[in-house]
Amino acid sequence: MDWPAYLFACATLILTPGAGTLSVLGARAHGGKRAGLIAIAGLACGDLILVVAVSAGLAGVLQQWPATQLLLRWAGALYLLWLAATLWRPPTAVSTRAGHHAFRHSLLLTLLNPKAILFFAVFFPPFAPPGSGISGLLLPGLLFCLLNSLWLLLLLQGAPAQLMGPRWRPWLAAGFVLLAARLIAS
Repeated sequence: MDWPAYLFACATLILTPGAGTLSVLGARAHGGKRAGLIAIAGLACGDLILVVAVSAGLAGVLQQWPATQLLLRWAGALYLLWLAATLWRPPTAVSTRAGHHAFRHSLLLTLLNPKAILFFAVFFPPFAPPGSGISGLLLPGLLFCLLNSLWLLLLLQGAPAQLMGPRWRPWLAAGFVLLAARLIAS
């Protein structure tokens, strides 16, 4: 395995702000730091599911059925718009329900995120040794999940409280709308 090239590809995906980053920041804005941590757990679970799906042959399905890619892109865009709409609602008191919603939203966001799906389905398999099957994809996949979670934890811990306040919720919502527009346009 070409570890330097793989780590570069991981870093490129992780450091490019996207739906996952906005999901964590939005969860923190909506439900506090605990909700942000729970959102990271949802993203990590979604990444693990994608690793297993690619190991089981998802990449081949996506290559054979281009309509599936289109459907995923539209489903992802609609979900991003729905998340944006939830951020436009007036903030409420932090509750335990915010954490539950943060996990579910982040999990679904990952599973419907074409950027993550394409990374795992297209860029991920070539890094596995030929003929290695699931075992060749598992370690690199787990490494990606760990690196992504660590980055999001650092981001969550370092985000200033002002950025998480109610004043910034519309800006986070606008970020989701822009990502949805980019998905639809691509």
